[in-house]
Amino acid sequence: MHKFCFLIVAAVSGLICSGSAQGEHHEKAATLLRSNFLSVDVDQSGTLDKKEFKEFVIANSKADIGPFPMIDAGNMHERAFLRMDSNGDGQVGMDELRARRR
Repeated sequence: MHKFCFLIVAAVSGLICSGSAQGEHHEKAATLLRSNFLSVDVDQSGTLDKKEFKEFVIANSKADIGPFPMIDAGNMHERAFLRMDSNGDGQVGMDELRARRR
């Protein structure tokens, strides 16, 4: 359970890679994460509901970013959503994703 939580936090925060060559990979992954967030936020609310979050996971899984393929394959979308929704409002915002970085 703790490993799962760490993997989500690592993927979202970009802590998966370190070093100069990996730093470039990190930037590309972070850019893709932001892009995927914006593309699945269909109502442009700046937050993802459960349905949008599932699409976010799927998009990142297809891009083979961090643990998202594992989350998608294991059908753990809701579990991941509940972990990321730190304030319990039923939405995951960029602020909550960034907070996981710290």
